[in-house]
Amino acid sequence: MIGLMRKRRLGKDMVKHYAGLSLAIVVLGGILTTKTSLDEWKIVSGNVKSYMNRCRGQGTMQVLALRYDDLPNYLRPCFLYLSYYSEDYVIYAERLIQLWVADGIVSSKEEGDGEWEVAEDVAEHYLMELAKRCMIQVRDMDPATLRVKTFQLHNEMRFLCLCKAKQENFIFIVDDSNARSSSTI
Repeated sequence: MIGLMRKRRLGKDMVKHYAGLSLAIVVLGGILTTKTSLDEWKIVSGNVKSYMNRCRGQGTMQVLALRYDDLPNYLRPCFLYLSYYSEDYVIYAERLIQLWVADGIVSSKEEGDGEWEVAEDVAEHYLMELAKRCMIQVRDMDPATLRVKTFQLHNEMRFLCLCKAKQENFIFIVDDSNARSSSTI
């Protein structure tokens, strides 16, 4: 009970930093859903304060960066892959899962009992994890199976996705300034 009260106090303190930034609060909630202990919440609280102090005046972007930095390594390429989609594009989950598998972003994985989980099931699990972490906006979900059918990226989340994809050399953007050099790629 005491731990729950401390979590509430920490949560309220973190939300104060984001007054008026609803996306930031949603993203913060996505971070906290993956944390179970009071110590983990304290770490997130410290990170939030650190990001806010370093990035004064940048609005929601510092919170989104914190959200990305909190992703496990196996989810980062899945998120960065979304940078290929244009703004406001409705993404079909089934097609994205096929692309992740075909492009080698997600593959089969061994479960604890020596059995192998099919790549498509792993990819679907990763997509659900991105939704749980508020990295994507689910638009349509199958009510019977609770599987994501379609989703989109919030514009600011897409901007972060593009920035991180460029920063990590995940994609190469061709525009007028580099069109000539891209012919050799």
